[in-house]
Amino acid sequence: MKYCKNCGQELSSNAQFCKACGTPVNQEKKAGTHESNRLPERQPISPKKKKWLIAGSAAAIILLAVYLVGQNLLSKDRMINQFEEALNNHDEKAIAKILGTNDKKLEINKETVGAFVKYYQENPEEIKETVDALRKQAVVMDNGKNVNRYDDLFGSSDDQMVRLVQDGKFLVYDKYELMVDSVYLTVETNYKDTELTIDGKTVGKANQADFEKTYGPYVPGIHELQAKLKTDFVDLVVDETVTAYGGSEPTVNLYLDGKEVQINTSVNAENLNLKGKLYVNGKDVGVNPFKNPVFGPVLTDGSMKVAVEAELPWGKVKTKEKEIDRHYVDINFGENEETQKGIMDAIVKNNREALIAYTSGSTSKMTQATDDYKKSVKEDVDELKVFEQSYTGKYMGTVFDLNSFTVSYMENAWTADVSALVSYQDDTYFKGDSPSLEDRDETYAISLIYDEKAKKWLVDSMVYTYSFDDENTKEVKEKSPKQYTTAGGKSTEVKQGSENDDDLSTVAAQLMDSYLNGLISAINQNNFSAVSPYMKESSELYKSQKSLVGSLYSKGTSEELVEYEVTDVKENDGIITISTNETIKINYSSGKSETKEYEWTYKAVNDNGAYLLTSIE
Repeated sequence: MKYCKNCGQELSSNAQFCKACGTPVNQEKKAGTHESNRLPERQPISPKKKKWLIAGSAAAIILLAVYLVGQNLLSKDRMINQFEEALNNHDEKAIAKILGTNDKKLEINKETVGAFVKYYQENPEEIKETVDALRKQAVVMDNGKNVNRYDDLFGSSDDQMVRLVQDGKFLVYDKYELMVDSVYLTVETNYKDTELTIDGKTVGKANQADFEKTYGPYVPGIHELQAKLKTDFVDLVVDETVTAYGGSEPTVNLYLDGKEVQINTSVNAENLNLKGKLYVNGKDVGVNPFKNPVFGPVLTDGSMKVAVEAELPWGKVKTKEKEIDRHYVDINFGENEETQKGIMDAIVKNNREALIAYTSGSTSKMTQATDDYKKSVKEDVDELKVFEQSYTGKYMGTVFDLNSFTVSYMENAWTADVSALVSYQDDTYFKGDSPSLEDRDETYAISLIYDEKAKKWLVDSMVYTYSFDDENTKEVKEKSPKQYTTAGGKSTEVKQGSENDDDLSTVAAQLMDSYLNGLISAINQNNFSAVSPYMKESSELYKSQKSLVGSLYSKGTSEELVEYEVTDVKENDGIITISTNETIKINYSSGKSETKEYEWTYKAVNDNGAYLLTSIE
């Protein structure tokens, strides 16, 4: 077995060199060899050479360190970690430094990345998903693969917020960037002059109805859009929030919820040249609804109200406010209280005068009726004559269905319609018989025509009807009902309080009922006119009760009429003495209340056919 003389490694029999140290086998020393045949000894490294070797090694180490530091600073993982930290901290400034885009029109800064940051604020679970996808993408890149599809990384290219891309080199290093694809927003709106705002910044104004325009570019994320239109009627506003992913172009509908509304007045005003005002939420908007019945845009959700004021033949009339809850509003001038009062006064007066016509046989005293209605009454009267019948009656009053009042202009005339319950005490009997008065209540559909020359409403027809709603009514009672009867073809008034004790009691009861209920209303509403018609204006009672009404109302005191009873009625020299028991509940401003019983004696006098109270004891 042979061994290397230099290192001691075992050698094969035909080895020429030592496999361990490379020493040639044939250069081994032999016995008796001359000194000149020996191998040259190794020379020590010179100081200069050693210096260069050390310097070179140090430079190599430094270059390696610089390379590694640069590689770390520009590494994908470091950038992704910084991005994750910035998202968790909602650091818009840091995110703006990290993100890049291929869209040269898109400026990325602290302000423009607000929508991007907001997306992750409202969807914090998306931070981990996005970061995991970016890291997965980095691994794919490290394996030397070109990434052209991101479906597997982000779920779908349609909902991609950010992606990792290699963006050239920096010196010897690969340069990477987190890239966002720009977003363009297409906005649609329906009214001209609508102001459009995206993320708090006004971007334009619609220059036509059914407007559409694309705005951008924007950073992907959650964007706030608004459309606002200021009109004479209302400020219309609609807000929309849209989540826009990179590369998308969503269309956002910013249609304002306003509608054109038509005013229906039941008035064919083409040839009338009516003057009118339109009030929206109590404000005169400068529109004549007769010339321009369509207005808007306005809201139709019931939050807005409309009323109409018009110069009509019987005066200035303003309707009650109506909610706008559809594309049209029906305006009824018959709902106006002053108009209703004029119509009711005409009907009441006609009912009185019709009683005279039935008992006298003549319609000459019917001043509140059209010729057509007079004719129909005359026909009824003539029928009584044919059957040789007489008529006795009292007109007691009328109850009006306030919801039934309508006023229209048709066929060159102003007309009104109302349902009313008319009450009489009457009897139709043959000559020679004695009358027996019975209560008669009839419901009528009453039509009237306004006489513009005479400036008053005239009853044109009264037809029996079942259409009467008692939920919203007003009763007009006769203060002192007069009884008329047929006598020799003439109407004769039966004097009350003189010949018939029953009639006297009835007069007293009706007078006290009207007075007591009127006084309660006057006190509670501070409306002396509710009771004044039942007292003689020059009397002490009139003066004292007027003072009482004002005093109690100012103190916050209200009253309720619990019950009353007329206990006695006497007549002497045209003066009626009425005794009563009254139970009144008094409610004080402190919240306390008490019920009191009174015994009063009133005096009343006949004043032009009507009994009026003059004193109380």
